Amino acid sequence: MSLSPPSSNSPPSSLMSSTTASSATADSSTVPTATFPIIYSVLCLHDFDSDDPDHLPFSKNEILEIVKQEESGWWAAMRKGFTRVGWIPRAYVQPLSEEMADKLWNVREELRAYEYGAEQLYNTAPIATSVQIYDPPRRQPSRKQVRVCSHASSTDVASDLWRIANKRAREDQERILSEDRALPASPSMLAAINKPTPPTPREERHRSNSSPSHRSGSSRDKRDANNVTSPKVSVDKIKQLTGSEDAVDWVIARHNSSMPWYLRPQYADQLRLDKDGNIRMATLPALVERLSTPQNTKALASEESFRDAFLMTFRTFTTADTLFEMLVDRFRMNPPDDLTADSQFSEWKEKKLQPTRNRVLTVFTVWLEDHRLLEEEPHIAQRLTDFLRLITPPSPLAGVANLIIEKIQSLTFSPPQIFPSGTPKRKDKNWAEVGLAKQDPANIAEQLCLLEFKLYSKISPQECLRSAKTKAHGDIANLTAFCATYDRLSAWVKMSILTSDILSKRASTVDFWIKVAEKCKQLNNHASMSALINGLMSTVIQRLHLTWAHSHRKQTLEALVRYNEPTGGFHAYRTLLQATEGPCVPFIGMYLTDISHIHDHSKEPFICFQKRQRWYELISFMLKFQKRPYNIAESETTQIFISNHLTHTTSKDTAWFWNKSQEVQHLEMENADIRRGLEEAGFLNS
Repeated sequence: MSLSPPSSNSPPSSLMSSTTASSATADSSTVPTATFPIIYSVLCLHDFDSDDPDHLPFSKNEILEIVKQEESGWWAAMRKGFTRVGWIPRAYVQPLSEEMADKLWNVREELRAYEYGAEQLYNTAPIATSVQIYDPPRRQPSRKQVRVCSHASSTDVASDLWRIANKRAREDQERILSEDRALPASPSMLAAINKPTPPTPREERHRSNSSPSHRSGSSRDKRDANNVTSPKVSVDKIKQLTGSEDAVDWVIARHNSSMPWYLRPQYADQLRLDKDGNIRMATLPALVERLSTPQNTKALASEESFRDAFLMTFRTFTTADTLFEMLVDRFRMNPPDDLTADSQFSEWKEKKLQPTRNRVLTVFTVWLEDHRLLEEEPHIAQRLTDFLRLITPPSPLAGVANLIIEKIQSLTFSPPQIFPSGTPKRKDKNWAEVGLAKQDPANIAEQLCLLEFKLYSKISPQECLRSAKTKAHGDIANLTAFCATYDRLSAWVKMSILTSDILSKRASTVDFWIKVAEKCKQLNNHASMSALINGLMSTVIQRLHLTWAHSHRKQTLEALVRYNEPTGGFHAYRTLLQATEGPCVPFIGMYLTDISHIHDHSKEPFICFQKRQRWYELISFMLKFQKRPYNIAESETTQIFISNHLTHTTSKDTAWFWNKSQEVQHLEMENADIRRGLEEAGFLNS
């Protein structure tokens, strides 16, 4: 590929020392430089090779640093730590955030594109942001909680916004002017008759929203720019015009500084927020302070979302005993020593102590009712009861404390909830003694729904979190049992086909399982549907070409297979699940993979809460169907039939399936040769 600009436009030789396409073979004599300010880093998604001395060849998975951008689509780039600057085509690279660039530098070069794709998949996967595993009644917020803080005027915030934006614009302009003389001649300077067009990769590419091309404001954004006195517009403009997390932190810090010192958060400087006001990382004291402090700033994350994400995931960075003690300390916090007037103490008590105590009791209630306090930490229940009994009249919270104690007692002594709560067991023929060929596919599919849902409903969020960090099945017994059923059902499909000695019987068995899979899809039993398809599409079954030639439902299977395809991160299946309502047993394998691939790059003492928030969203969506049981009557004999066959599959290993498949395949080939000979001899019609 040659994209050569005129030689007269070649850059100074001091800046254009030769180098190869790979960073691994870059000229070691190149001197590190600080000449060009870095705009941001980019990930190379494709190989780019060029003989032009003004171009910078590169290989897929390299990370380059952009020092200038041209509207023509050519960008000036250099490798980290080297001085050579060259032009690269925009279409071949993907801009990275600073956080993403840091992550990818710590990933092996050949895996960077895959890692970036996986991260984008997790960010864009269809996850219901408002879904909850449980749906307890929510207490109406008090007047104090909904009151909007008025300490910082909107005019001041707007003024701060424009100062930041104008300063950044001036710096960008000065930087661009200073770079123009040192950079190699831009390809956009060529005559129009020979103006090069940046090459685009052959394969179809989807640009990320992080691309600068998506940052230009719409006409509505431009109209809003004239209305910066609105508080909401001010926050939006900070994010839009600066794109800086530090700018958001600065505005929030300025808001806190306008409060009386004795009302300010103690650990606000230990919070790191993203541009939307959500917590990226924080220390444990800062997280507990946020958890137990009512928030009223629109730019910050939803209180309920943060609270639920914290209570679901706190066991990954601290213990239940530590959290309990820190919450009790927040409830019993003492006034600051430097209060100089009774009015200050009264304000501190009214605006900080009392709201904090209310919030602590709310956190204990949600922990108890929604986040398995009794199941995961039964010893905390006694400690909590002892603490609550100390809250007595005339404390205004004595009544709330008594209600929580009653709730602990009712949950402790109430019988466990049993799923599914459908219709009574039905009496039918003894299906346990009937062979597979005489079973009703619809009946098998319905009973698989009940079997799978019973296992699915027992999975806890903590098991999903532990699955990403341990291989010991003792801590994830329910999750292991559910996933094992997937493998056993897939093995049952393969075994039933391979053990059928007659060709027509094998083809009929294939069609039987396709009917069951189709019915499972109709019943939203995606777990069983996926397992059945996995068995039918396995190599040991797909190689039986003569069997498939006699199947009558291959087109139905082809329509189902797309839900098992991993293309686009199981895009077809995610879309199907997103639209699913009512009873459902989801296929959760891809979500468990998502959970295990969410990386933590925070450094002590900071906790990557952004990672926990994504865990919470994934797990909440994965388990949201647990309270929607099937209204299907259970057939005891069919359940026995299914259970016996699933248990029997554990006696066969991978080698057995492969050897049996070879045996059946050879038998089919021999029969095909005999049939062909009889047809040639005229004994059979061809």
